[in-house]
Amino acid sequence: MKQKPSPTNEIKLDLQSQSPPSVSPSHEVRVMIFEDDPLLQNILSLNLKRANINFQISASGQNFKSLIEAYKPTVVLLDLTLDGLNGLQILELMRHDIASANLPIVIFTNSGDDDVREKTVALGVKDFLIKANTNFNDLVTLLVTRSNQQNVNNPQF
Repeated sequence: MKQKPSPTNEIKLDLQSQSPPSVSPSHEVRVMIFEDDPLLQNILSLNLKRANINFQISASGQNFKSLIEAYKPTVVLLDLTLDGLNGLQILELMRHDIASANLPIVIFTNSGDDDVREKTVALGVKDFLIKANTNFNDLVTLLVTRSNQQNVNNPQF
């Protein structure tokens, strides 16, 4: 008798659809990604390149402040489990820094912990995505939308 493979967390890949995001940027979108998983880095890169969106990826949170200051993102995609500083620590530090206090942050994690989600909401995060349940076309659209909202609310960024 053949054994069934054990269930794993699946990432919904929508690589067949080659259409760009359904929301057009109203300005230059610059996404700063903090993600340590090489596979997800690659998938995010492919989807953002296909949508002609500028991005930079860091595998750790160690130098997050200098990366943000140098790159000047319009939106941040933040994993919660990183080497160095974790995503929650980065989020707290960003919210206490005048230069990044209002920067839109999308949490991108596999942690469904309600306490962590509540902490991120208390720190002004509107979007808390579970990686295994995320459609990457929808993620790109969300990043453009949040970046557009940032540009309208804070045009100096």
